[in-house]
Amino acid sequence: MSEEDIASEESSLEEQMVEEQPKNEPLIVHQEQNDKRCATYIFNNEDHTLGNILRTVLSGHSNVEFVGYSIPHPS
Repeated sequence: MSEEDIASEESSLEEQMVEEQPKNEPLIVHQEQNDKRCATYIFNNEDHTLGNILRTVLSGHSNVEFVGYSIPHPS
């Protein structure tokens, strides 16, 4: 495979990724809770990288009792 073929394939993959992302979907959605000590945030189009970093940083604070994240199964 030549370098031109590889570059062409990479650009087509990037175009596909951009097309798959929803256009008007906000990056962060905050869901209101009755209890002001709790919060739920939804980060659209993110993966374990952001979730694990936020979980690690937030769990290091002494006033945080629980923090977790989940990602829906792709199927």
